[in-house]
Amino acid sequence: MLPAAQIILDEGLAKPVLLGNEGRIRLLIFPDLQSANVAYKLVPRLGGAEAIGPILVGMRKPVHVLPLGSEVKDIVNMAAIAVVDAQEADRKAAERSDELEAVLSPP
Repeated sequence: MLPAAQIILDEGLAKPVLLGNEGRIRLLIFPDLQSANVAYKLVPRLGGAEAIGPILVGMRKPVHVLPLGSEVKDIVNMAAIAVVDAQEADRKAAERSDELEAVLSPP
């Protein structure tokens, strides 16, 4: 198995699902928090990428984390992600409400 850093730096090794329209990596997934933290600091310096996060997934509700000392651009990026998460939650709630109304309303 190849080290994560080798895959990050060699776009030819990245799976197509991780590539954006320009053929550049747009999503990185790590096996543990320590690996993610190292790459979070390393990738922007090596590749000039902008790191947005951390974003915790797998919870009932979205969790957005802003580390102490975050810059304004980090706050704006995380706020934008929070807005999209809230809009998605509203859309899903409206769909569930419509489905429930359709089931409960008489024919």
